[in-house]
Amino acid sequence: MEFSKFMAKKHYLQSELYSLLKSDDSIFEFIQAGSLDGIWYWDLEKPENEWMSDRFWTTFGYDPAEKQHLASEWQDMIFPEDLAVAYENFKKHCADPKHAYDQIVRYKHHDGSTVWVRCRGLAIRNESGAPVRMLGAHTNVTAMMLLSHQYESLFHNSPHGLLVVNKRGEAVKMNAEAESVLGIKGGETFNVSDIFNKETTDELLTHLQYCATEGECSPLMIEVEVNAERVAPIFFQLSVKSIYYEAERMLLLSLVDLSARKEIERSKENLISIINHELRTPLTAIIGAVDLLLTNKFGDIPEGVNNLLNIAQRNCGKLKAVVDDILHVDKLSSDEITINLNNINLFSLAKECVEENQSFADKYGINLLLNVEDKGVVVNGDRFRLSQVLTNYLSNAVKHSPAGADVKVVIALKDEEAVVSVIDFGRGVSEEFQPRLFERFSQDNTRHAQMGTGLGLYICKLIIEKHNGTVGYECTGNGSRFYFTIPRNQASPSGD
Repeated sequence: MEFSKFMAKKHYLQSELYSLLKSDDSIFEFIQAGSLDGIWYWDLEKPENEWMSDRFWTTFGYDPAEKQHLASEWQDMIFPEDLAVAYENFKKHCADPKHAYDQIVRYKHHDGSTVWVRCRGLAIRNESGAPVRMLGAHTNVTAMMLLSHQYESLFHNSPHGLLVVNKRGEAVKMNAEAESVLGIKGGETFNVSDIFNKETTDELLTHLQYCATEGECSPLMIEVEVNAERVAPIFFQLSVKSIYYEAERMLLLSLVDLSARKEIERSKENLISIINHELRTPLTAIIGAVDLLLTNKFGDIPEGVNNLLNIAQRNCGKLKAVVDDILHVDKLSSDEITINLNNINLFSLAKECVEENQSFADKYGINLLLNVEDKGVVVNGDRFRLSQVLTNYLSNAVKHSPAGADVKVVIALKDEEAVVSVIDFGRGVSEEFQPRLFERFSQDNTRHAQMGTGLGLYICKLIIEKHNGTVGYECTGNGSRFYFTIPRNQASPSGD
């Protein structure tokens, strides 16, 4: 048996349901009450006669018992302009069965509010094909229409340019902001290929085709430069989401102007260049000259002058640290610094850092301790950069601890990660400041200690993130614990 003939044969349950509909009125009542918001049956030969179900009236807030089965009963409730649309569709449907009688119309509710109804109908025809009856069904779509109006308002009032693009790349809808930034006149049609380059256009239409095939797909986000003849080149962040619009899969494009950000980036690049060449270079020469003078190579220096040179040396060192931190952050943020990964034994690394920083801790009367759970823990990391992080943690802990206190480095294991902690017994970090600890240029003014650039912990965060790890802080109750996590492996250490 051919598949089409097989499908044409009614399922026995379908036949059974149809029989029940003919013999049992409760089945019909159940279907119309459970799935529709009103049914009507109209005598086209006697147009004033029209039967309406109870649900038809209750949808509009009326008591069915107070209403007659007459067409005139509802005609003063429907919006006149919508009645005209429905009547025009009715005439077309009567003339041609292929023309669907299907529209959304508005009725006035008994309480004065508006009810949106999807009204569908089917003409019942006699043997000669003339329409003699009309069966109709109502579906209350008020909630959907109100939501649609809200979306429409958001679309047109969005501060970002929004446009809807079909599978041919044609813009079928856009808001005023999109028209403004793209230099499009209201009502003007255009294709995305008119404003984007071929690579971007192809990427958009390929994404749309994939979404249509798969049924669902993730949003797309790309940076593009619009260089249409009608406007100057503009950089945009283009957010792309697949939507259904007018019963077709389309793309909603959101254009966020990046011109201001690009200008800031150019200004930052100029500033970094100035810091690197106009500040760092002469500063290095000044530090070298002061260091040379302090060696007494050119003869003894009077004590007063020597004190001034020491002050100059210290402050030049602080200024150089600020410059180095700024340049360091810029390089880490822009991926200019390469992370050289090797197998590293964490115990060896921590022991080395503790030994190198003990002389610094001695100036504050602090003793550095090392507590390691497993001396064989190996991670894949950059030895220099991880030492930089641990040294920063140790320096902060020492500077914020009371004289005579201990500062401990603890290495522990947690699942597949190694956790390296630096624990001090200082006053801790204020609760208000804790969420901003690892942000750039952040400093806790409640901690009385030497002030830095506010970039140290931010640099630590960038370095650890490049190792697929995390940084964190917790108050221990009698001090602070700064830590970082890093994935561990079972490989043997090399180069340690």
